[in-house]
Amino acid sequence: MEGKKSASLAAQEAAVRILGDKNAEYFRFTEKETPGKNAFRVYGKDGKVQIEACDGVSFLSGLNWYLRYICKKQITWETNLPLAPLEELSIDFEEVIMHSPYQYRYFLNYCTYSYTMAFWDWERWEKELDLMALGGVNLALSLTGQETVIRETLLQLGMEEKDVDEYLPGPVYYAWFFMGNLSAFGERLPKQWYEDRVTLAGKIHGRMGELGISPVLPGFYGMIPQALRNSFPTAKTVEQGKWCGFQRPDCLTHEDPLFDRMAQLYYENQKKKMGDITPYFAADPFHEGGKRENIDLPGYGAAVMEKMKAYRRDAVWVIQAWDQNPSLSLFERIDPKSVLILNLLSGRVQDSHKITGEFGALPWIYCPVHSYGGRNSMYGFLRTMAREPLEIRRQKGSLCGIGLAPESLETNPVFYDLFWDMTYREQTLEPAKWLEEYVYRRYGKATKEAVCAWKLLEDSVYNSFVPQPGGAESYLCARPGLHLTSVSTWGPKQVNYDMDYVKKAGRLLFSQMDALWESEGFRYDLVDVTRQCLANESRIVYARLQYCLGQGQKEEFLAAKQKFLELLRTQEEVLAGHEAFGLKRFLEAAAKCGQKYGMEKAFIRQAKTLLTVWGDERCGVLHDYSSREWSGLTGSLYYERWKIFLDILEKNLQGTKSPSGMGSLTRDWEGEEEESKMRLPEDSFWYRIEKEWAEAAETGETALPAQTEAFARAYREWIGTGKESL
Repeated sequence: MEGKKSASLAAQEAAVRILGDKNAEYFRFTEKETPGKNAFRVYGKDGKVQIEACDGVSFLSGLNWYLRYICKKQITWETNLPLAPLEELSIDFEEVIMHSPYQYRYFLNYCTYSYTMAFWDWERWEKELDLMALGGVNLALSLTGQETVIRETLLQLGMEEKDVDEYLPGPVYYAWFFMGNLSAFGERLPKQWYEDRVTLAGKIHGRMGELGISPVLPGFYGMIPQALRNSFPTAKTVEQGKWCGFQRPDCLTHEDPLFDRMAQLYYENQKKKMGDITPYFAADPFHEGGKRENIDLPGYGAAVMEKMKAYRRDAVWVIQAWDQNPSLSLFERIDPKSVLILNLLSGRVQDSHKITGEFGALPWIYCPVHSYGGRNSMYGFLRTMAREPLEIRRQKGSLCGIGLAPESLETNPVFYDLFWDMTYREQTLEPAKWLEEYVYRRYGKATKEAVCAWKLLEDSVYNSFVPQPGGAESYLCARPGLHLTSVSTWGPKQVNYDMDYVKKAGRLLFSQMDALWESEGFRYDLVDVTRQCLANESRIVYARLQYCLGQGQKEEFLAAKQKFLELLRTQEEVLAGHEAFGLKRFLEAAAKCGQKYGMEKAFIRQAKTLLTVWGDERCGVLHDYSSREWSGLTGSLYYERWKIFLDILEKNLQGTKSPSGMGSLTRDWEGEEEESKMRLPEDSFWYRIEKEWAEAAETGETALPAQTEAFARAYREWIGTGKESL
């Protein structure tokens, strides 16, 4: 067996992947106990940049500090790696020593594995792991291949293979399977899939080990298929009810002997498939409404912990604080040091002790959710992230870490860039000053117009201070209706910032096209800000449609209708300006992943289903939860839905019938005669259209105008009104 790779060698190899061979030659990584664990020292000597640390994450955090603040370079999702040769590598800078104030720097969410990572290959994982280490992450959820552990366990308990494969969901639904929300939905998978996933997990965990990132693996907490009761008819179980229309797995109670037997098999299989690689185990029983009645919670919690400890004496139970979970009674008989709570409500208005995070003195991580469902509205809370974790830390409570639990990735890079910067910060940051440096790193220069644009964005879309699930949604993505307040069921019901700030920021960025166009980050941001301006405009035009329709203003309604459809067409063209805003990349990854198993079309269908109807008609509350403003989606399904709806309204307006509830934006026409109301499509009608779109296994590529033409049109027709003074 090969010896374990040293942290310094792992860091040097990562530098080659990130910087390229030539650039990496200028860096030296040396393992030293000083400055200590979770710390790094960076200085120049002997013509090299010297980085000292004692773990891989700290080495790469030191490298990232140098790239950020000496080279003025940013590395994020849209950055092409390795970097092009750096023009100049200075060693003439003041030595820096930084210590992380946090024992844990956590990353990822169950949902990330479905909304973003479902079809990732090793190449994409390799980049993400390097980004984690550069950002100081030393603890991350790991679900890849864990379905195989459950499969083997159920087979050993005597379940038929076909029943087990029926119980396990398709790849894009693993997040909710591991949280005990659903099972048995999505295409069944061949044996080779499970073998390949274990192989991929081995690569991921091997690299995590080299870099010093501890994986958090799913632990056993008694979730079982109802079909298992056929083999164990006397088993004591508690039905968990429904989650968004789906039947949950049952919960096997800890008093039943099968609980011990199944836990032992589970951890043995996990060790066999994944290795004995971590003491951290995630278990989230009763997530989002699971039934707790007739369960002795202290006894159940103690049993879950006992089984973890039987496998690893140093086991730590990692659990999400979300909705009504966790019940602190779960931990009454557990050593508090063996529990780690991820406070997913962090960063919201502090209206209860639960949100500020004191969980009976149990250790917890400041760990807000972000990017709900993959919806790509501009959204974040930079001011809060820049100060609040450190302020809470100074209160000497039980906070022991900082983290992010995004439901998806590859949106809002500024928010993640700040988080990665905060992992080794012992002092709060001033966002306005930090943004000036951010703009320089991102664009290669910091023009006063670009900096001013970002300060406007920081004071609007990135200063969210109300407890809402993500940014303001685009009505362009909505299933059409007369009374829209959000696109997704739990989406924000209002815009909590001045939309004109975003439009002003857009005009300022447009003014810098000649100066900054060569920057990949600028081109991404120009698409993103333009997209957000058009998304905000959709609310204004929609309100105009409502008013004209309610007032019976036929000509004015037709003009507003054409304006709304033109807005959709413009958005489609703008989104095509950067591949990160395209459906094609997501679907091509699905097709490539399924190719080996003859399931290209099946995986594409599953991906498109998740983005639209989410599952099937029983989960109607989830439709468009994962809506994305992506080219290929906006110009096809979203445009088609709105065209059908607006044509129906136009047809009815030409007649004598009025829309139900539409005469006013502030009241309903409850007294109107039923026969005078127009009949509008019901949800089942839209479901059929959406399902038909999802079932068409196509990538959604469309022919579009030149990129600069699309931008010019968007600016001329929707954004470019007025000049901005600095």
